[in-house]
Amino acid sequence: MITLRGVGQDETEQKADFLHLTASSISASIGDSPGPEHGTGNGADRGSKVPGDTACLVAVVETRSLLRDCISQLLLKYSGVSVKRCVTIGELLLDGPDHRPDLIILGAANKSRQEALDEISILRESDFTCRLIILTDSCDPSFVADALRLGAQGIVTTSSSADVAVEAFRLVMAGGTFIPTEGLAATSRPLHMNGKTQGQLTAREEQIITLLRCGKPNKQIARELGLSEGTVKVHLHNIMKKCGVANRTQIIALPSLPKFHS
Repeated sequence: MITLRGVGQDETEQKADFLHLTASSISASIGDSPGPEHGTGNGADRGSKVPGDTACLVAVVETRSLLRDCISQLLLKYSGVSVKRCVTIGELLLDGPDHRPDLIILGAANKSRQEALDEISILRESDFTCRLIILTDSCDPSFVADALRLGAQGIVTTSSSADVAVEAFRLVMAGGTFIPTEGLAATSRPLHMNGKTQGQLTAREEQIITLLRCGKPNKQIARELGLSEGTVKVHLHNIMKKCGVANRTQIIALPSLPKFHS
C-alpha cells in the first residue's frame, strides 16, 4: 500500500515543486498558493488555486475505495491539481473531450495481466492522449514492457512510499518515464526483432537505457555517468542499431533487452 509517511512535511515547498513540474509540460509557471480546499464541479475534487494557475486534471481509476481515496488526497495536497475519482475506465469514457484528464492513474493490481493491458489499449484507442501511469502490486518486467509498448508512461507499485509516488507522477507529467528498479530487469536471452537476433548490449549501454527509462535527458545521463553528451549520443546510436529501433521511445518500450557482456 502506498504509505502517507512524510506527506505534509514542508507542504508549501512541496506545492511549488509539484506545480513547477506539471506546468513545465505546458510551458507555464505556477507559484505557491494556500492550502487545499475541496470543491465540486465536473465530478472533480480540486486543490487550491491562485489566479493564473493552469489546473492539472488527474483521473484516479481504482476499484479499491481506500487506495483510490488515499491517492486522491495525496494529490489534493498540491495547488493547481484537480482529481476525478473513478471506479472503472467506463466512467472516464463517458466524459466528453472537454473533460479529458491530463494524467490517468490506472489501477491494475486486482486485475489479470490481460485485463490491465486491454484497458490500456481501450484508453489509447478512445483518443485519450494524456499521460498514463499504471498502479500495480508487483512489477513484472514483461508486463512493464507490454504496458509501455501500449502507451503507458509510468509504472508505480503500491509498496512505494508517498514521496516516491509523487515523484513518479511529477516526472511523467513533465514528459518523462518512470519505471521501478525491479521493472528494469533484462532477460537473459538475446532480443529478437523482425525475426533477427540482435547484438548484445554492453554494461555501459544498459546503464544508459536504465537512465533513459527514468526519463532523463542526454545531458543528465552524461553527468551521472561522467561522460560527454557526444559519447552518450554515440551509445544511443549503437543501442538503436543493435536493437533494431529508430528512436528513444522505442528503446524504452522494448519487450526485452540483450544480456550484456561481462
